[in-house]
Amino acid sequence: MNRWEERPIEVANLLNPAFCGAILLRAISEYQRTLQEPFPYALAFLVLPIILHKHTREQIAPQTRVQLHAWIQQHQDVRVGFADRASQLVPITNESIMFLLQLNQLSIDQRGRFEIHAQPQTLRVPSSEEIDDCYRKARIVGRWFARAGVSENVFAMWGVKP
Repeated sequence: MNRWEERPIEVANLLNPAFCGAILLRAISEYQRTLQEPFPYALAFLVLPIILHKHTREQIAPQTRVQLHAWIQQHQDVRVGFADRASQLVPITNESIMFLLQLNQLSIDQRGRFEIHAQPQTLRVPSSEEIDDCYRKARIVGRWFARAGVSENVFAMWGVKP
């Protein structure tokens, strides 16, 4: 990972830890609310490649009731290039997780899963229609992951390995 000052301005703006952390918090919070269980560590690395990829995010209907496996079957094209995106976003996801841990927005349980104990503080990220869409879709992804079964199932659906 490049030092912050050495990053291209576009990368620094789009992939900053506050914005990416806010996306992760919404997915983790919705997962935890839906399943009443902590969020598996490995799944965090799938959230940003789904949400930050505009084509994939736009395919997610705002009020979808479709389960993840059915949605992926209907939108096979979202898997194209997903493994590369996921791999490229690992350092950004790690940086965002560290940011959230430093702010005490997340904790890690004995099994290495993420928990949000109280209502997380709102991270101050300027809002826009696209940012709000990212947040809405992150909540849907959190629900999808909660209802998809074990983490290995989710990884298999996306065609990647943890």
